[in-house]
Amino acid sequence: MGNPIGPLAENLIRNSNFDAVKQHWLYDGAFTYKTGDNVIAYLDPGAATYLSQTVTVPATGYYKLQALFNMADENGAKFGIRFPEGSDIKSGDVPKNSVPVTQTLNGILLEKGALVEVYFTGINANDKWVEIDDSYLLYDSGNTNPLPELANIVSFTVPIQIGVSRVDGAAKKVSFTVPYGTNVKMIAQQIAVSEGASVTPATGRMQDFTNPVTYSVIGKNGKTQLWTVECAVADKEITIDSSNAKIKDAFNWAKPKAKSYVRTGKQGLINRDETFRNSPEIKNYMPSYWAGYAHRYAFYSRDMAHQMAGAHLLGLDRENFSMLKAFAGTANETHKWYPAWALNFDGSIFKLDYRNANSFVREVPAVFELVEKAYSMYLWTSDKNYLTDETLWTYYDKAMTDFIALHDGQIKNGVAEGTGKGIFDGAASYDERGGEAVVEAGDGIASQYQALLAYANLSKEKGDMKKYQEFKEKARAFKKYFNSDWGVKGIKSGYVRGYEAGGKAYSSFGKEASWFMPMKQITEAGERTDQFLGLIDSMSETPGQAPVNIEAFTYLPDTFFPYGKNELGWKWMKYIIDRLNEPHEVSSQGTNGDYPEVSFTLISQTVEGLMGMAPNAPQNKLSTLSRLPQDIQWLELNRIALGDHDVYLRHDGTTKSTLRNNSGTKGINWEAQFAGSYRYIQVNGSAIKAETKTVNGVTISYTEVKVPVGHSVTAVPSNKKGGHHENDDQNDQ
Repeated sequence: MGNPIGPLAENLIRNSNFDAVKQHWLYDGAFTYKTGDNVIAYLDPGAATYLSQTVTVPATGYYKLQALFNMADENGAKFGIRFPEGSDIKSGDVPKNSVPVTQTLNGILLEKGALVEVYFTGINANDKWVEIDDSYLLYDSGNTNPLPELANIVSFTVPIQIGVSRVDGAAKKVSFTVPYGTNVKMIAQQIAVSEGASVTPATGRMQDFTNPVTYSVIGKNGKTQLWTVECAVADKEITIDSSNAKIKDAFNWAKPKAKSYVRTGKQGLINRDETFRNSPEIKNYMPSYWAGYAHRYAFYSRDMAHQMAGAHLLGLDRENFSMLKAFAGTANETHKWYPAWALNFDGSIFKLDYRNANSFVREVPAVFELVEKAYSMYLWTSDKNYLTDETLWTYYDKAMTDFIALHDGQIKNGVAEGTGKGIFDGAASYDERGGEAVVEAGDGIASQYQALLAYANLSKEKGDMKKYQEFKEKARAFKKYFNSDWGVKGIKSGYVRGYEAGGKAYSSFGKEASWFMPMKQITEAGERTDQFLGLIDSMSETPGQAPVNIEAFTYLPDTFFPYGKNELGWKWMKYIIDRLNEPHEVSSQGTNGDYPEVSFTLISQTVEGLMGMAPNAPQNKLSTLSRLPQDIQWLELNRIALGDHDVYLRHDGTTKSTLRNNSGTKGINWEAQFAGSYRYIQVNGSAIKAETKTVNGVTISYTEVKVPVGHSVTAVPSNKKGGHHENDDQNDQ
């Protein structure tokens, strides 16, 4: 073999001493803390906790891996180097120690261009931690052992693959994954092999990967090594393409990031929080995903409610239902029909936020958001369990009746109240930072309004028309009360966003208590709401008024898009995207992008916000409204899950939409909507007279068309029966 070349004196591990916290590392159950000028990483107890980093080998030769362990509570932790997702190349045990100790693995033979993974694992025992101070992967110039003649596949790539190929030099196996729908009979591959070796079938040729393929690698010495190469087709998942790189890259970042938070089928700690005082222990996890801070092993009702749409679009319907039902099961008469605020991944109550049945964190908006989101998930999935499950239906019923009655004692107006005393006594608002003794809040009343609508519609779907009419009327009257009294009392502009028990009103900007009101559409569309949306936009970028936590900003696109404020919705999506790699305000959380709500909502805001998709899977219906800003000329999504349908949607600007019903049992009734007033909508070139309606102050022209399974339909608005023209007169709203 040739002489080694490359940056051999350098440590190949980036951020090896964790000065940049966890940058460049993959991890689960890993955290850092600072002691003096030193940063220490530590791994929580559990078989699944790890730190790892993939490295590209710069030169063929012998390497050594050194790691400085600050301490280990018990034997059982491991460290080493392996082929990514494959066999160990070399590994070692971390001994129990209470003082720093250095461990070294010598004689690690690596080939130029190979991907290898340095890793550390935790101790699979309760209350046992391991701490890592630093690590080094170095070329060992002192190792004079001769290099053997090798006959390996070093790297294997195909043009359309997902991620990188897993090349396992010990198992002599390569596996790679291609997107759903790929023709695996015709795939070109690029193969790099050991120096001086050759391979057949040859690199660059088209290959059929319907079944595993055997490759023969002939070494420089003439000896042959057989390798097996397997192609896996990914499960069906939503995909994106766009003229705009920012949204495309962000969406493709968000998909695997959000999926990395799935806990289903894993084993790990419960009651793990930043205090370490709640007896964390290892348990088996239920179908669930992370929804809250990384240093709290739990899912929070508020976060989950905001993440559910994104979770559905990523195929996590089982997790959504499981988590929602778990929360519903914690609401009872003793809790005065409040659900728990946070749950462990095994479904038990998270102790940090629960002292006893009379003292636990609870916030009014969450009670109602769970009802609203249950209906939203029913519309996306057509899953009748949302109607028939006894635990869920009891929760809906009690939330919309007994809960309101039990928490309407201070102002007595039908608006569910908090106590005004703090989160462990029952808070009226999600805004925990104001220090105001409000008992009724804007986000609470707005969430209650949407829950009234949801409960009415759930009742209708269940066949209870009497209850449907009753709660539909309650929702109508509730919104009227807000816009004629509660939300406008004593002020000429803006909206009241909270009341104390004695009647003192607050109308200054109040973050969630302010933006939830238009977001939940309890405010009447018009000049007053438009001005209020402008205030929200302005205050959200004003120092001292703006939120400091990235997760608060994730509500802003949801606030602006429904009112046709496309540029503002996109502005705040970009704001979040541009800050993904900045440190989160809570240092142990990691970066802004590490907060789970961020990745989940980037998915949902692309689909429901930019693409304007409004599902009704039980009726095989879908409405769409392009909300693309000037930055995005076109945007397309494929493999969108709508009930049993698989849907493709593309918008070109705001005046051309294409829907394809990829698969399903029936056709889709598509309501193709366009902002503005048009006389016709061209459907596959045929003019159909457009209907118009006003939605949240926006004039919408629309038509409904049937899209059979396997068919595509393109809709273009026009004022000329003969076809659309860019200079058509229209009245955009």
